[in-house]
Amino acid sequence: MSRQQAALAAKPAALMNNNEIEIRRENGSNQARVEQDGKRVLKLGLDLHYRQVTVALQEDAGQIKVAGKMSHEVFAGWIGKKLNQGWSICSCYEAGASGYWLHRELEGLGIKNLV
Repeated sequence: MSRQQAALAAKPAALMNNNEIEIRRENGSNQARVEQDGKRVLKLGLDLHYRQVTVALQEDAGQIKVAGKMSHEVFAGWIGKKLNQGWSICSCYEAGASGYWLHRELEGLGIKNLV
């Protein structure tokens, strides 16, 4: 695992209070289902650019996957869909020149975001 992948996996986990997380094994398998406040946990690593957001995700305790590059409008719709599906979402990104506008929007939606 590269340093970037390790950081992507570690940072969203830092957002969660260990007292609120419950890990369940489904049907005796090695697949873990992570729940926070009774909801499944979706962790996002975001790379923010002027025209797009590149998204990596981890559902529950699964493998890290690439969701792809999305325009800001498509990303907002995608986030709304995930929230409507009942996911508890944690995310992180480096503000850099993009600033904190996305952080404020995500926090306003109830998403725990680390900048």
